[in-house]
Amino acid sequence: ENRNEGFIGLFAAYLPEVICMQEYAMQMHEHMYPDLKGMGYEMTALPDSVNFTPIYYNKKKVKLIETAYYPHELPYNNHNTKSYTTAVFRLKEGGKKFIVINTHLWWKSEKAMAGSNNARVEQLKKIVATAKELIARHDCPVFLMGDMNCNLNSEAMRNVLAEGYRPAWQIATKYGDLRCGHHQCSKDGFS
Repeated sequence: ENRNEGFIGLFAAYLPEVICMQEYAMQMHEHMYPDLKGMGYEMTALPDSVNFTPIYYNKKKVKLIETAYYPHELPYNNHNTKSYTTAVFRLKEGGKKFIVINTHLWWKSEKAMAGSNNARVEQLKKIVATAKELIARHDCPVFLMGDMNCNLNSEAMRNVLAEGYRPAWQIATKYGDLRCGHHQCSKDGFS
């Protein structure tokens, strides 16, 4: 309930073109979707079971061209929560196209589960390959977002950077909070 209220407040304050979420369970969907729909947002892809990495888009600002949902492979996908969702959009004002890929990579450390680092490497390889296919068809920029569960020095992220991707904070023209993006959430709000 705390998270849902906080998210809805944040989305209402900024009304972004696109919202990417991770760890999005059915309970969150039941609480948040009516509010998001009321603000003019639609979800890109909802498979038979809940999409834990949904992309919402502001129908007033962008048009959805195509979307897909890909669960990551077992055993590096606990309870089907690790996946990626792709979407190609066109801005209603100006007509520019762009691609959004939202993911939640495998979460365990190598120490906790052997093969975890390589799992993230392989998951990102598949995502980058999918991005290349989308770029070839649509000739537009791609934004890769999500919970990577690794840092920029990891092999997985180094491989992505070697493909030409750049962290948003490096190319931003306005800066907000440059601290870690992980914050505790409690009934008192975010720390």
